[in-house]
Amino acid sequence: MSAQLGMVALSQGLGLVKHWMNVHYQSKVDIARIEAQRDVMLAAISSTKELMEMHLTMQYAERASVLSHSFRLLEQSIESKNVEGVQACLVSIQSVVQQSPLKGIQEFQNALGTNGKLLL
Repeated sequence: MSAQLGMVALSQGLGLVKHWMNVHYQSKVDIARIEAQRDVMLAAISSTKELMEMHLTMQYAERASVLSHSFRLLEQSIESKNVEGVQACLVSIQSVVQQSPLKGIQEFQNALGTNGKLLL
């Protein structure tokens, strides 16, 4: 009888070890899947960040160019006492200053397919 109990106990023990091995293997698989998903998301975030930086750099460079040109024209208009030119330059400067490049981020994200969700 004790040999049978020993065999039952050994069988149960082996069953528990097998179960533990299955759980351990599944955990490793789950960890690998989660790490792969993490890597994909990090790559998407990095890519989006780079594109947004380029977009904003270009937007601010364009604004700087327009403002620089407008201020040069403003100085020339002031020196030549051209009132209409001064007014036109001030309207141009005011228009550029009122428009924020950050407002275009929503359209930029839509173009990237992020559905308006900021990935950064």
